[in-house]
Amino acid sequence: MELHKVNGAWDVNTKWSNQPTTTFVRTLAAPVAAGPYEIDVTDLFNSGALANGIELRPTSNNNNFNRFASGNHSDATIRPTWIITPNDTIPVVSGATARRDVIIQNKPATFIVNDSPTIKSDAFPWYALSSHEEVTANAATIEAAATRNGVSPDLYKAIIWLETTHGWYDAVTGLFVEPKSLRPANINVDFWKDLGFTREQLSDPATNIEVERESLQEFSSAFRRKLPRQSPRFTTTWALTL
Repeated sequence: MELHKVNGAWDVNTKWSNQPTTTFVRTLAAPVAAGPYEIDVTDLFNSGALANGIELRPTSNNNNFNRFASGNHSDATIRPTWIITPNDTIPVVSGATARRDVIIQNKPATFIVNDSPTIKSDAFPWYALSSHEEVTANAATIEAAATRNGVSPDLYKAIIWLETTHGWYDAVTGLFVEPKSLRPANINVDFWKDLGFTREQLSDPATNIEVERESLQEFSSAFRRKLPRQSPRFTTTWALTL
C-alpha cells in the first residue's frame, strides 16, 4: 500500500474524474486483518502537507482489499484517531505572558490547547459591526504580505476582519483614553512591546499588518515543525491510527 498526500481540495462530491492530484510519499507495510494500523505522518504535518489529507493507494490490483473504518463509523473505537506523542524535553507553556515570551525569544515550547464546552461560536455576535471592517481598504497590503511570506491571504483577511469588526470599540473610547491596541490587526502595544515596534510605527496600517503577519507566520510554522530541529513554541510527534 502506498501513502500519498493530496494536493488539492476535495469533498464528499469529488468523483474519480475530478479528483485532485496526489504526490507519492512512501510505501507502507501491509496491514494486519482486524487490527489497528498506524501511519506516522509527523513529517507531513510539520511541513504543512496535511492540509488536504492523505490518500492510501494499492500497490497492485488483484482483488485483495484493505478496508478501514471511516470517521462516521458506528463503532467509535475503530474510527481514525490522532496519536500525539509530545517530546518531554520541551517545556509545557501555559498562560498568555509565558507564550508571548517564548514566541518573542524564539524558544522551544509546547502549547496545550484544550476544548472548552462553555465556549460557543457565533458568526454574528451582537457587538460586531461589519461597517468597521478594514479588510477592503487594506486588501492589497494584506495580500502582498501574506503571499510574500507564505501565509494564506484568506486566513489573514479573516483575522483582520475579526479584529476590526469585533474590536472596533476603541474608536470611541480612544477619543478619551489612549487605546491599548492598534488596528487593523489590533496589536496590543504594551503587551508586544518587545517586538521592537513603537506606537507610532504600529499606527501605520502597513507596518501593523506586517507585524501581525510575522507573528502569524512564526506561530503557524511552530505548529508544523518537530524535534530535534529546535523549533519554537509547539513540537510533537503525530501518528494517524486507522
